[in-house]
Amino acid sequence: MEPGTATSGGGFNGNGLTPRVNPNRNVTWDTTIKNNVGVDINLLKNRLNFTYDFYYDKNTDMLTDMSSAVGVPISVGGAYAEQNYGQIDAWGHEFSINWSDKIKSNMSYNIGINFSYNNNEIKKYPDQGNLVPSSNTTRVGYSSFNPVWGFAVWKGTSTGDGILRTDEDIANYWAYLTERATAVGGVPRYFDINSVSGMRKGSLAYQDVAGQLNPDGTLAPADGQIMKENDYVKLANSSRTYGFTTNLGFKYEGFSLRTQIATSWGGANFVDLVNQGTSSANNMWSRESFWRDMYDAEDNPNGKYPNVAQWTYMSSPSDFWQLNTFRCFVRNLSLNYDIPKKVFADTKIAAITLGVTGNNLWDLYNPYPDHYRNMYDNSSVNYPTLRTWSLNFNVSF
Repeated sequence: MEPGTATSGGGFNGNGLTPRVNPNRNVTWDTTIKNNVGVDINLLKNRLNFTYDFYYDKNTDMLTDMSSAVGVPISVGGAYAEQNYGQIDAWGHEFSINWSDKIKSNMSYNIGINFSYNNNEIKKYPDQGNLVPSSNTTRVGYSSFNPVWGFAVWKGTSTGDGILRTDEDIANYWAYLTERATAVGGVPRYFDINSVSGMRKGSLAYQDVAGQLNPDGTLAPADGQIMKENDYVKLANSSRTYGFTTNLGFKYEGFSLRTQIATSWGGANFVDLVNQGTSSANNMWSRESFWRDMYDAEDNPNGKYPNVAQWTYMSSPSDFWQLNTFRCFVRNLSLNYDIPKKVFADTKIAAITLGVTGNNLWDLYNPYPDHYRNMYDNSSVNYPTLRTWSLNFNVSF
């Protein structure tokens, strides 16, 4: 091994070997057994169509990281390779119903709705040991659609919204933590703050719901200390979202209109909290517009939002930032006109169609404060999703 370049500490950088994951020569492809059954029904002279599909997949021998499993010894050097171990069952339903009819000989329409639902259950996975429930540890018998966790704000502030606005708010909140800490023989604590003098206005006050993790995997009673994960509550029972798609069509003589409307709900939705830096690399986008109404003791004491200067103490996931999950938007729309054939009757042209098509169109409901963003992109994207319109000119021979 040849010596390398000198370092500031007086040593030399040299060539070396770094042990990586030991290869597993027994790895194979995982196995999936797929089961599917469906029904397709047409009624009323094919004007009404109904389809239903059900699937059930059994996945076995899935590649699984075993390094975090209980009982795996600490290793020196190369880590453990993945093994064919995990098993998961997945199932779902898909429904569609469509109606199409004519009003007159030259006028017709159609309406269709599609809906799907899916779920799964973990059948085999290494035991990860005792971790706080909010860590959403993968466990046998549970679904991969985990609950959504976060703090619940303390409603005992002067405005009842959890924002510490006054000295009295801070004193009352610290008394709340002290009472709970004293009951278990402890001392109050708010994240890394251990005295009332360290509390700052503009922060969020959170409920103290639990203490330390017990050896049996349960959480001890409230102890007057605010801790991430330990004091989280379920903000949504599942991250799963539900939705359906509506397809509409209308045709009159040479004109035709088609559009698709998507509707969804469920899971959890939050205001975007992006901790922007001060360098030029962090200034691609300005701060979200709702921050104009943040609390300030002198300039805006009745502000609707916490003070961004207290980022550490107000940016954790919580019900303060939670929004309605309902969404309904026009995904696309197409308007076309077929040129009458008599216009090009003496040519070899079979058809001419003029049209306009739009994508990523209108949201019919936007829960974000001040509508600072659309429903496609969050505040961290480098380039937003664009609404597009295109003109179409099709000639068939």
